[in-house]
Amino acid sequence: MHRLATLDRDLLLIFVSVMLWGFGLFLYTYVQPLYITQLGATPEQVGLTLGIGSLLVAFFYAPIGLWADRRGRKSVILTGWTLGTLAGFGFALAPDWRWFAPAMAVYTLSNFAVSVLNGYIIAKAPTAEQRGLIFALLSSGSAVGSILAPAIGGWIGERYGLRAVYFAAAGIYTLSTIAIALIRPQPADPQTSTGDALRLLRSGTVLKYIGLVFALFFAVDVGQILAPKYLQEVRGLNLHQIGWLGTASAVGVMALSLGLSRLPGAGRWGLLWSQAAAWVGVALMAVAPGMAVLLVAFFISGSNRLVRPPTLVRFAQLLTPTTMSFGMGLQQTASQLGLSLSPFVAGLLYARNPSWPFLVGLFALTVTITLTARMSPPSRHARESVSEQVS
Repeated sequence: MHRLATLDRDLLLIFVSVMLWGFGLFLYTYVQPLYITQLGATPEQVGLTLGIGSLLVAFFYAPIGLWADRRGRKSVILTGWTLGTLAGFGFALAPDWRWFAPAMAVYTLSNFAVSVLNGYIIAKAPTAEQRGLIFALLSSGSAVGSILAPAIGGWIGERYGLRAVYFAAAGIYTLSTIAIALIRPQPADPQTSTGDALRLLRSGTVLKYIGLVFALFFAVDVGQILAPKYLQEVRGLNLHQIGWLGTASAVGVMALSLGLSRLPGAGRWGLLWSQAAAWVGVALMAVAPGMAVLLVAFFISGSNRLVRPPTLVRFAQLLTPTTMSFGMGLQQTASQLGLSLSPFVAGLLYARNPSWPFLVGLFALTVTITLTARMSPPSRHARESVSEQVS
């Protein structure tokens, strides 16, 4: 708790908002493939529903980030939170999976607020060490909110039906939006220009890292996204048990993200260890003989929430104050494209063999771990080169 004392008023409000959002989100995250199936979707359509909306809106993140750099960030953040809340009610009201898909697209579009929020946070934390701590705290805040949420969501789903889970989540999203509305505006940077953004896009260092982010988020997610469906349909777990696995995952993210934030190397070692944990977790999900081992698997796997903080810390080193939200938008676009492709690929694989997503996830993580291990820390020359290109 003493670490929370280092956060100012605005960061504490963000922590509360993120914690509430994490609670709402993880009421249904681990039963979402089951809900979409209940709405009449095949395995391929489940993957399409989870992925197509994300793919369509991912390219909006960077332009919105540029606009936020120039006009101010709070209004953009609040707009995204409001859209996400409306999408939450859309999930609950969807009569079948074809109505769920546009609600998912709106929800994914609302994630433009996350990249702008990251720019807001980074502007308050000038050093990589401070950013690592703050991002880890916020990630753990989401995890705190989601510790009991999956189990509660599973209980609500069994007692009142899966649609009730989504209504409860939408109510929590509303409270989260109220909290984020209370943060103070942050001054716009008048020096931001379209030219700055274009020069950033021409940086080879930035583009290589963006490519790695895309591959990383695809690899982490493809083996885990349909794991709850596999565990129910193939292994015979009920909704309540799947909910407790989600709780184990949340506790793991909270514990591991704070530990990884202490590692040196400007996020490099955090990235390596988070991917290694995901690899072991996916392997255990595929072969675990019982609930006890599955709890361990979900505790260490972390999903994409564990790799996100070190990814942000590392990329922020290559950005200037004038391009912070635009650069975070690029990072968000790359990660969202990876997260958009992963459920589509996982759905196709699952329809042919339910264990294939695990195998592809393990292979993809092996590739990204190798690439990350070969990636050298951003040198002072590389940072200055990028800064010169956008100055």
